[in-house]
Amino acid sequence: MEFPKVDFEDEEACFKALLDLVHPEGLRCPDCRQRDGVRVHDNNSQPWHIRYWCRHCDKTFHIWTGTKLEGTHFTPSEILRLMKGMVEGQSTRHIAKSLGRDRDSVAHWRHQLQKWVHDTFGPPPEKSGRGEERQVPENVTLSQSACCGTVS
Repeated sequence: MEFPKVDFEDEEACFKALLDLVHPEGLRCPDCRQRDGVRVHDNNSQPWHIRYWCRHCDKTFHIWTGTKLEGTHFTPSEILRLMKGMVEGQSTRHIAKSLGRDRDSVAHWRHQLQKWVHDTFGPPPEKSGRGEERQVPENVTLSQSACCGTVS
């Protein structure tokens, strides 16, 4: 599957793209798995904060309840940017910096989503440069380079 093309500046479009990934068959009650009978319980201007009510089991839930995204405080655009970074093989540090989030919270959600993203979009590309010999300047012996890393 190809990563969805979405404008990360359009939060509503990001939400719709993420909703299609998380609930490809439509929203169901996470407890009784019924699709019909799910109604808006508590409306919100941000659709990812709306609470739903299931008339079959009388439970309330939100859009990410029972999914890998349950408990996240990231916006849909941040979640998609995190996932895109994972698909592209970016480091956690790089993703955190681009999101303006702390590395630990990005690492947590990366770990939570890793298998799902891999299963959905495939493995990240192989990083170039791994396994290649490091270039050593001509005036530096291998022992200096290996020991010190740089020579002044």
